[in-house]
Amino acid sequence: MDAAKLRVLQSIGYEIKRTCGSCLHARYPSEESDWGTCSVNQYEHEKHTGPARDLSIHRTGKCAVEGPEGYQPNPVAMGMLGGFAQLLEEPLDV
Repeated sequence: MDAAKLRVLQSIGYEIKRTCGSCLHARYPSEESDWGTCSVNQYEHEKHTGPARDLSIHRTGKCAVEGPEGYQPNPVAMGMLGGFAQLLEEPLDV
């Protein structure tokens, strides 16, 4: 990334949020889909029978779980961000 661009982005507090869209645990039916599932979190559906289901998620959502069961950067998503990956928001101090 151009150094001047990076300085301006940093000066305005620009950051890439840690969302489901860039999390290793997220599974989407296609690159264009905004809706997917979390491979870590499941639930028992109250209206249907059968095994627990992976939790439905939206690409722009995020959880507050830290550690291996929470947000983990997806290397493919980080590659797509290119130089903007260095603007990924810092993890929460829990």
